[in-house]
Amino acid sequence: SVGDDARLMGGTIMVNSAVTDDLIVTGGSIIIDRQASVGGDLVVMGGTVTVHGTVRGAMKIYGGQVIFSGTVEGPAEIRADEISLAGSFKGPSLIAASTKFNLASSASFAAPVMYYQPGGTYDFGATLQNGVKAEYRSDLAMTSKATNKAMARGFRAAYGFWSLMTLLSALLVMLLMIAIAPQIMRQAAAEFKRNPWANAGRGLLYFIVMPILAVLLGITLIGIPLGLLTLGIFGVTIMFAKSFTAVIMAGWAEQYFKASWKFWKFWLVAIVMYLILRLLIFVPILGWLVIALLVLAATGAVIQTKWKLYRSLK
Repeated sequence: SVGDDARLMGGTIMVNSAVTDDLIVTGGSIIIDRQASVGGDLVVMGGTVTVHGTVRGAMKIYGGQVIFSGTVEGPAEIRADEISLAGSFKGPSLIAASTKFNLASSASFAAPVMYYQPGGTYDFGATLQNGVKAEYRSDLAMTSKATNKAMARGFRAAYGFWSLMTLLSALLVMLLMIAIAPQIMRQAAAEFKRNPWANAGRGLLYFIVMPILAVLLGITLIGIPLGLLTLGIFGVTIMFAKSFTAVIMAGWAEQYFKASWKFWKFWLVAIVMYLILRLLIFVPILGWLVIALLVLAATGAVIQTKWKLYRSLK
């Protein structure tokens, strides 16, 4: 759970826990799961948006396709090309679908509804509770289309900026790794090459144990700083997993070709490896599995290399 506001941006985002205050999400595919709840307002801009959870405050969703089967207690505004509703609306709502609108019998509206859908007026039937009215508003049609286009442009700009910042930070991290610890990276690459499966096992153990260790340390007052430090190290590992994996893969390539690359060439090869890892994301299942194995093996190789270094210094 998040004890404050949350701002999320990415390609695919799933929220499956509680957010105490406001939640703002921008992404390609966004899912607010059934276990999730938002204590404040929810603002979502995305390509495909699915909301199954509960929103205590107001809700605004702008997207290409929106599926809502959760509960919103405050005012709701949904503008999208395609809208499917099966949830509960406790406050007033504005629904504008530019191409397709579907209303399930499980949906319910406890406050007035203003709506637009391309087929004209729509029979909300028993979904309207306590005599509330649903008002068809043709003037929402152009607003819906214009908003969708504006949101699409905004999303593309935000996602492009996020992708650029991610790439630049990865390039900088790889540059620093190669500049500060070239020998350790090359030793880790040798370890990566020598025993990839054992290192993948070590990496898997690391990703399982670290968050558990952070929680256990945080139980006691004395252990809280160590718990936070452990959690921070774990977070940095996840954030730059592809970066250090790319550096290790560059070291593996250097050893495979029996070369001895200068600093800048080593960095360029690492960039190529990083881009390959990024491209593998677009290969469903197999690509994800390859990325996971490479990251686990690289993590395990770094751990084993540091352990050997520690033992040599004793």
